[in-house]
Amino acid sequence: MEQIKFVKIDYDSQGRPWALLGRSSQGQSWDFGWVFRELNSCFNS
Repeated sequence: MEQIKFVKIDYDSQGRPWALLGRSSQGQSWDFGWVFRELNSCFNS
């Protein structure tokens, strides 16, 4: 089973929101990456 979690929300120098996401597949190690807020709205709906 794949898990996705929000780790942190932050803003760049132009005030745009970004989110740090973590992803784990079948309980193995986590991958982390920053995504622009437009993707966040897909997860929050």
